Amino acid sequence: MEPQCKTAVVTGGATGIGLAACTQLLAEGAAQVLIVDTRAKAARAAMARLNYRFGADRALFARADVADPAQLECAFNAAVDRFGRVDILVNNAAVFDDCHWERAVNTNVKVPSRHECGRHVATFL
Repeated sequence: MEPQCKTAVVTGGATGIGLAACTQLLAEGAAQVLIVDTRAKAARAAMARLNYRFGADRALFARADVADPAQLECAFNAAVDRFGRVDILVNNAAVFDDCHWERAVNTNVKVPSRHECGRHVATFL
């Protein structure tokens, strides 16, 4: 993948692997990244760090639960409204919660998020 001058959406991009993906994409020349996450505080902190390191307005945050198709659509629309397009999708969001295992299964396996993310990106290509 050659991310130069491309726009990326990274679900679960506030921490861990998702944040590493955002960082690497920007380091390799991506124009912008949209962090899609439910954890607003962590995502805003990640966005601030990325914009400090790579330049203002290179990272944007949209709060969305990938298990909710309407929220996911709003997040993709935010990317297109702000950046004009979406070129790359890193579909990384996941839930690890032994106490609420049904939510974990719905988000990680059953939820239409995997399909929904791809569908939204396809409409913008």
